[in-house]
Amino acid sequence: MSALEYLARTGFQPERTFYVAFGHDEEVRGEDGAGQMGRLLQERGVKLDFILDEGLPIMKDTIKGMDKPVAAIGVTEKGWLSLELEVKGPAGHSSMPPLVSAVTVLSRALVALADNPQPSMFGSGPESDMLAYIAPKASWPQKLVFANLWLFKPIVEMVLSSKRETNALMRTTTCATIVRAGLLVGNTDSRHYMNLTSAVYRHYPVLLTPGDVATIHGNDERVSVTNLLQAARVYHRVMHALYFPVPHLADGGVLVGNTDTKHYLKLTSRVYRFTPVPLRNSEITMFHGHDERISVSSFTTAVAFYHHLILAADIQVAPMKSSAGHRAGEL
Repeated sequence: MSALEYLARTGFQPERTFYVAFGHDEEVRGEDGAGQMGRLLQERGVKLDFILDEGLPIMKDTIKGMDKPVAAIGVTEKGWLSLELEVKGPAGHSSMPPLVSAVTVLSRALVALADNPQPSMFGSGPESDMLAYIAPKASWPQKLVFANLWLFKPIVEMVLSSKRETNALMRTTTCATIVRAGLLVGNTDSRHYMNLTSAVYRHYPVLLTPGDVATIHGNDERVSVTNLLQAARVYHRVMHALYFPVPHLADGGVLVGNTDTKHYLKLTSRVYRFTPVPLRNSEITMFHGHDERISVSSFTTAVAFYHHLILAADIQVAPMKSSAGHRAGEL
């Protein structure tokens, strides 16, 4: 918005049409915000050259062996699955509790969930391509490792698994988010619930032992994989204009969170997820946490990025060929 206000004050008139979409319910799936906007644009026959949504930041110390920050452009994002685990047990007075209560069964499931992570999928997605891409710019011995992932895959998996930020890049993560159990101190309630996010059905037999009674209710959400970066020259131009030292631009990152992009996938196959803010690991862990913030310098850099991106895309990118229901040159 700051970049747009500045452009408006300078009398900027774009040669190509571009859209700025702000949904009011982005954190709760975006059905009424981006969902409505995506359907409206489809009804109007709009086809976009590319989409830029929030995504991976400029990582300053996340990848060992890199002397410069790494700006990874997300070309896909992980899907998610939200499940509710319901455990039923006998109700009654807490002075005469059942031998195995519903709370005990639910607790076993929580522990089993933490002790049995999903298997690594490193090598089956763009995260391994990203490491191979930056291998020539890495220092020793990371240069050797990144350039020979076929040999060092077990070591890379072990290192990535040791940190929450990189662990999420290579496997389906699981997390219990809401636990509801009990109503009164003197009662053993008959039903208890646990909400799970980012998990898959086939992994759940490990949660419960034979004889436990539980029901799993699920909602599956899948996100399509987009093409590799085709607007790289625009991003490179903007990066070189704004950042010093210039970060290594890695085409093909994976965004571990979810965005409103899923509602716009029918408008273009070129979708890029990138947040133009340099962040250290200590700052990344603040997302949705206590004292979430970015520095003033990072904020002003982000404003400058969007300003330069609009200008570069308006001037440097050749307009798309006209097609039915499409005005040439839209962004």
